[in-house]
Order: sequence, then C-alpha cells, then structure tokens
Amino acid sequence: MAILEYIFNIAFLYQVIASLIVYAILRGSIFFRTRHRRFKLLKDTYGIGGFKPSLYDGNISLLQSTPFSGDMIHEGIRLYGNLITFFAGDEPSIFTTDADLIKKIFIDYSHVFTERGYRYLDTPLFKGLFYAKYPRWKEQRRIMSQPFNGYAVHSDSSAKFIQETTKLMLEYIEEKRSKLGSDVQFDIKSLMKATALHLISAIAIKLPNIKVCENEPHVMSLDAFMESMSGGCLMMAARLPFIKGLITFLANHFENSRTLGQVRRSVIDLVEVGKKELKSGTWDAKKRTHVIDSLIKMHYHGKLSYEEVIGNVETILVAGYDTTSTTLTYIFWTLAKETEVQTKLRSDLMAYGTESKYLEQIINEVMRLYPTVSNFTTRLAMSTVKINGQIIPQGARPVHHTWIMHRNPNLWDQPDKFDPSRFEEPEKIHPCAFAPFGLGEKKCIGWKLAMIEMKQIVCDIVLRYKVILIGPQKLELVNYGPVLTQPKETVMVRFENIN
Repeated sequence: MAILEYIFNIAFLYQVIASLIVYAILRGSIFFRTRHRRFKLLKDTYGIGGFKPSLYDGNISLLQSTPFSGDMIHEGIRLYGNLITFFAGDEPSIFTTDADLIKKIFIDYSHVFTERGYRYLDTPLFKGLFYAKYPRWKEQRRIMSQPFNGYAVHSDSSAKFIQETTKLMLEYIEEKRSKLGSDVQFDIKSLMKATALHLISAIAIKLPNIKVCENEPHVMSLDAFMESMSGGCLMMAARLPFIKGLITFLANHFENSRTLGQVRRSVIDLVEVGKKELKSGTWDAKKRTHVIDSLIKMHYHGKLSYEEVIGNVETILVAGYDTTSTTLTYIFWTLAKETEVQTKLRSDLMAYGTESKYLEQIINEVMRLYPTVSNFTTRLAMSTVKINGQIIPQGARPVHHTWIMHRNPNLWDQPDKFDPSRFEEPEKIHPCAFAPFGLGEKKCIGWKLAMIEMKQIVCDIVLRYKVILIGPQKLELVNYGPVLTQPKETVMVRFENIN
C-alpha cells in the first residue's frame, strides 16, 4: 500500500511539473509572438525603422553594451534616418532630431502625451513625481511646488542653507590641503555629490548626519541604488513584464532595501514624528517649511499615500543630488581646462557675484555640451495622433535625447565647440534645442533651486581658488543608470589659493 501511495505521489508530482512546463511553453510562445508583432508594427505600418530588436529584450542588451547612449542614437539616426525606434522589452521609444516635431509633441500636443512613460515596477519610486499617472502627478506637483518655489527665490532660508553647506565644503578643502599639502588632489565628483546631497537634505528631506567630504557613506548608498537601476530588477521587469509582480516584490524587499534601506528608515522616522505632532497639535508650521513637511502633512490628511511620500523622497534625492553634482563636476572640469574662461569668470564674479550673466552662460553651455540627463525627457502617446505628417501610434514614447539635441548641427553652429556666448541671446535659441531640465509642464520642479545652488558653489570656489586640472584631459561621457551620464574617468583637480 505504501508503495502504491509513493507511486501515486510521484506520478502526481510529475503531472504537476509537466503541467507547469506546458503552461510556461504556451505562455512564452504567446508572449514572444505578441512581442514579435509589436516589433514589426512601427516599421511595417508607420514606417519608423531602427535597430533590430531581439525577442528577449528588444534593444536593452544593445544599450547595455554601448558605453554611451548618445553614440548609439547618433549612429541609429545616421543609419535609419531622422526618426528611429528603440525597444525596451515590448515598449517602443521614438528618437528624432526634428526640433519642430518635438515641440509639437511636448508642448502643443501635451494633452495627448500626458504620461512620462511606462511603469515597469510598482515600487515607491514609480509612484512619485517621476512616473505617477497624470491625475496623481498633477496633485503631487501642486503639493510640492509651493516649498520648491519658496526656495527658488533668494529667500533668507534658502541662502542660509546654501551658505552653511558651502562653508562645510570649503572647510573640508582647507582641512585636506593643510593635512596633505597644497598639491593634494580632489575627486571633484565625489566632493560635489556630498555637497549636493547635504544641500538637498537640508532644504528638502532633512536626512541626518550627511557629511561634506569625499566618499561620503550616504552617497555611496545612493550610488549603489543608481547602479542597480542599470540592470537588476528594473531591466528584468522590462524584459519579462508578465512577472512584474514577482520582480516588484524582489525589488522592494531585496534590491532597494539593500541600497535605500538607510534612507527609507530615516524617512519613516520623520513621517512618524510628523504625524504625532499633527495629531497632538504641536506641529509648528513656521518651522515646518521643508518639502518633506508638505508631504507628511498631505499624507496625514489623506491626500498622499505612504508609498507616494516615500517615492517622492527617493525622487528628490535621485534627481536633486546626482544631476546637480554631476553638472558641477562638468563645470569644474571645463573651467580647469579653459583657463582663460576661468580667469574671465573670476573677474566677473568679483564684480557681480552670483548675479554674473557670464556665470549663467558658462553653466548653460556646460549643460549643453555635457548634459547629465540623456534620455529621461519622454512622453507616452495616450492615443494615435498625426503630427507634421507623421503618425505617432498609441503606446509609443517619443524621446528628447538631450545630448543628441544639444549637439544637433541643424540647431547649433559648431556644436562641439565650447562657446558660452551662444547664450547671450537665449531668446534666439529654439525652445527644444536646449532642455537640460526637461520640457513642458513636466519640466524639473527644482530647476531654479538647482541653478541657485550651482551658481553659489562655483562662485565660492572660483573666488578662493584657481582650479587646476589633473585629469582627464578629454571629457568623455558614459551611461550612468538608465538615463543619466557621468565622466568615463574620475575627474581629479587641485585647488591653488588666489594670490
């Protein structure tokens, strides 16, 4: 009898395994046939060609094997024309260098292109300002605009936070120079990351114990998160969307908890303290002016979910510290390389300080040549629409590739040349030729604050030191995460006192 039970149990187990295998084969067959039809649709029906996609992941592997996405898109446009497709798994993106078409999509037809893109995962980050569905995005934007706009003017509070951070930065520079000698070298990107993170924490998030130094621990944790975005769960979800739930679970409980655990624990503590103060009536509105205070208050009153609070904190950290610090890295590399520009800027800063128009022209020209965000400015077609004779099908995602547009020879004279004078008359520049902070109503909520921060940091360093380049002598960009850039080589500089 026991033998028969054993045989029946084994037979049942084999039957279950066989059923699962058959289901997987059928499900996979249907999935890949559907994906194949989607690949053919844009080219055969709408005449938009591009790199040949693979059934496994579209063009994701091509992107991951290409050091810099700008080179890949540039080559695609050379091979396939002014309008090309790129598939992230099933989902088609459309790249173009047609500035007028981009303007129509991002500005004139914004009512059709209301979403930024696909939500590959159900993690908090995808429920924040980056990827929230339009009605929720609009409400979140409204809630966060007031504190950001308050800091974007030269208020006493924003000036105080920026001055405190730059003071810590300068103290670190002097302390390292006094210990190791005036010829000591600095990893400028590492230092700028800590500086930017301290600023965004002081102004928006209130994370504790952020130090302004190279190799700051919180920075290293956030860097690990950005590195995971290049592959890991996000790319797996794009490749295999039918197991999105499982991949989301892995992202929330393993990948993101490892890289963002410290940040999330700090935010949870802040939320709980804020809710207790609101409940007890001890909330001090005059002191509670940070962005996170607005988020906590709206969560307490039921206007934001808990995940939306967490997601927007992560959004601010990722968008606010990395982009600013990388842009500052590119600025200091350029000033160290272009010594005459640095000397002229110093004279202008002595006269005008952060109000220097030349300073703003330099920052803009650096952001044009070396954008920190490459292909994040996107919109999703919510219905099929014909624009300038070109049909954009529902579900396609037009992309403003910043590097491609910023170096478009049809929009810029000698596009590879560093020339701050281009921005002496910004009104003559095509509205979609220069978009370091995005386009339309989804333009970066903190762009004004970012400009204020960068101007102050550059001013404080250039008025005190001559920035001397150690290396590299040529600045090459590589992909960082799915949409950002970073220097291929570590940018090292030396600071020499101004006599």
